[in-house]
Amino acid sequence: MLPAEFGPGPAPRPGERNGTLYGQAFPVTRPDGGKWVELHYHHLWTRDCGRGGHELDAEHVSALIRWSGGRWRAEYWYAAAHENTLCDVSMIRKAGVEPLAEVWISSGKHASFLSKESCNKGGCGGDQCGEKQTLRVKQVMNVGQRDVPMHGYEWVLSSQWPLGEKLDSDFDEQLLALADKSDSPVRVAGSMRGTQTTLAVGKKPVDAVDTAVKKTDGALEAGASGTTGFLRKAARGVGRFLGRAR
Repeated sequence: MLPAEFGPGPAPRPGERNGTLYGQAFPVTRPDGGKWVELHYHHLWTRDCGRGGHELDAEHVSALIRWSGGRWRAEYWYAAAHENTLCDVSMIRKAGVEPLAEVWISSGKHASFLSKESCNKGGCGGDQCGEKQTLRVKQVMNVGQRDVPMHGYEWVLSSQWPLGEKLDSDFDEQLLALADKSDSPVRVAGSMRGTQTTLAVGKKPVDAVDTAVKKTDGALEAGASGTTGFLRKAARGVGRFLGRAR
């Protein structure tokens, strides 16, 4: 299964599952006074196929990029995984010397992770990542902003999914300071790990009869690329970001 393309209108109406992604870009003010832009890449699905599955699933990955040395460079990556739930294991990390990231999408649940290992340790034990399958991106469509959706995409604010709340910034100075102290991905959420472990153990008998999980293991090979018109020219960068071109 691939992320779906959605038509215009007030409610999300999924069309072809063709690997379409939905992008967003907005400037960010930071204490250093530099030129910073936050990029979001939303992968939208017709259905969450995991345990407790439901119709429609909105997930995303984001990057904080900075203009440096005559080009845009990714400085931080953020991978959303079960945001704002008890099972939240969203993570952030510094880009490092090479401004690249490999993003893993869990089978059926579609949560985003910055490594295969973190995926298989996912929130409440419901995430799985198997063999790598690089996503081929058909197109990247600009959703605009929360108050100014583009292309008739009023469905970004539909109550049928939590996409609207994912349009805000994923980065603040406190979180960035936390990421700066580690060379590894850092968990963002404050959910109690003990509770998540209990839920993970408790899910085992459920898995014995749960046949709804579909084999949609995938990896989004990510790399930042320079853009000057943000999302207008970001399609090329997103191609690298999501494995269409290296």
